[in-house]
Amino acid sequence: MGKPAVKQEPTLSNWPDDGEAFRPATEVAAIAVQIMAECPEMNWLTDANIYYQFQEEMSGDTAGNCSRVPKKYRSLIDVYFVITIDWVAWHQLNTEQCRRVVYHELKHIGKNENGEWTCEKHDFEGFVGEWVMFPNVIRNDVHLGKIFVQAELELVAGEKKRANGSAK
Repeated sequence: MGKPAVKQEPTLSNWPDDGEAFRPATEVAAIAVQIMAECPEMNWLTDANIYYQFQEEMSGDTAGNCSRVPKKYRSLIDVYFVITIDWVAWHQLNTEQCRRVVYHELKHIGKNENGEWTCEKHDFEGFVGEWVMFPNVIRNDVHLGKIFVQAELELVAGEKKRANGSAK
């Protein structure tokens, strides 16, 4: 039995017509390494064993997602997280937008109080980090702008409740 063929990263012009829905995303991995090096608060992620892949086209309006690999599969592959990027969307983004997508997906990676890897949900702090790192991208993205404003309104409402003693 020979070694399995390595799937090649698709080019901008075409997705190979071989029935495969996922491909390695070395370009995404390279951007992630740059971001981890540039952002001191993210350099600990170099230990997270992340696999980056493209999906030909993801459903919904998402450009990517991050998921934790279940423990039962870690004996088969030395990967803790998989970051999947929508290939079609990726090739419609400019360089800074691509960097923002990768930054956003990396922000989902965390550790719990026991030091175990976790996949974190969206939070206001994550959006603030994106706003600081990529102000022009966020400002020009209508969808993200709405999310940021909503998160800010929820934060203010929560602070007012705590100030009035009606929330813990």
